Order: sequence, then C-alpha cells, then structure tokens
Amino acid sequence: MNSKQIMRTVVYIGYIIIYNLIFFMKGGMDSSVAGWIAYGFVWLAILISYIAPLYCKNYKRIPENLVTNYTFSWIYSAVTIVFNAIVILLKIKSVPLTLILNLIFVVFYLQQLFYSLRVNYEVETNLERTDAERQFVRDVSKKLQMCRQMTDDAVLKKEIEKAYDAVRSCPLKSNDMAMNYEIKIIGLTDTLESKMDNNQNQEVPGIVQDILNNVKKRNAML
Repeated sequence: MNSKQIMRTVVYIGYIIIYNLIFFMKGGMDSSVAGWIAYGFVWLAILISYIAPLYCKNYKRIPENLVTNYTFSWIYSAVTIVFNAIVILLKIKSVPLTLILNLIFVVFYLQQLFYSLRVNYEVETNLERTDAERQFVRDVSKKLQMCRQMTDDAVLKKEIEKAYDAVRSCPLKSNDMAMNYEIKIIGLTDTLESKMDNNQNQEVPGIVQDILNNVKKRNAML
C-alpha cells in the first residue's frame, strides 16, 4: 500500500469515526427509521467509494482514469455524508425524502463509476494490444539483427538486412488476421536463426524472401 492509499484509508477511517460520533451522540439507538436509513447509506457510501476505484485495471498507466474514479468517489461520499448528517442532526423523520435522495445519489454515482471503469478497461485493453504489437516488431527485429551479426558474408548480411528493414517499418497496429502472419514471421525468423547456427547459409535467401512475403501480407491486412 503506497502513501496515497494510506492517506486515503486514514481519511475514510476519519469519515467513519466522525459520522459514528455524530450518530450515536444524537441518540443513535433511538433514531427514527429515517435516521437509520441515513446511517446505512453513509456506510454504503463509504464502502463503495473506497473499494470501487481499486478495480481500475491499471492506475499507473491510466492516471487520468484513476483521478476520475477518485473524484467521483470523493464527491459521492462527501455529498452522502453531509446530507445524512443533516438528516440526523435535524432529526428529519421523512422516510421517502431520505430514501429517495440517497437512492438518487447512489444511482448517479454508480452510473458515472461504471462508465469510468468501462473507459478504463477499453483504454487498458488498447494499451495491452499496442504493447503486444510493439513486442512483435522488437523481438523479430532483435533476432534478425542477431542473425545479421552471425555472418561475415556481405551478400547474406544484405539479404537479412532487407528482412530487418521490412519488419522495423511494419505498422504497430494489428488485428486477428495480421496476427496469423506475425506467427508465421516469428517461425521463419526462428528457422533462419537455426539454419545459420548450422551453417546452412544457402537457405537464407529463400527464408528471407518468405519473411518479406509474409510481412507484405501482414501489412495488407491492416
């Protein structure tokens, strides 16, 4: 738990202590039905607004969504606590008023929260896809670079460099169809590395041509 989370926990504990003091010092056990409804909704607000932001998929990568969820949670819990504190302090006994307003607060908060969490999920999913796409280009390029360094033959170096340049210039975006060709390119690159390890350099041009063909097909799917 980092310092911000500790601070947030301390604040919420403060909420609980202060609210319980207000409730029980104002005759909590003898409260009206409206008073108990107010008490219950405050506990609900504290628990939901504390726990819900923790389900953001990745705080560090999408800080703006973390701020959004925290902001909604702070506002909801503060509004709910203030309103229900007024209900208790002024001994409001209207059950419909207390119940309806609390339901409006929680429904509005949950709508905003679910929207924010959905955006969080979609953004994180796109980031993960981008990472995978970059990983494909990085890994294959690295292997081709290693293959290029495994030979002193200028002609072979030139051939492998063609494949290297083609992969390095690939668009980072991808899709399911393109991924099929990416798998083939990875397999061909492994084959190229294996052939060079076994000094079967005569097969290098053919493998390089296969890589180039699959790169073109992969890019055509985008």
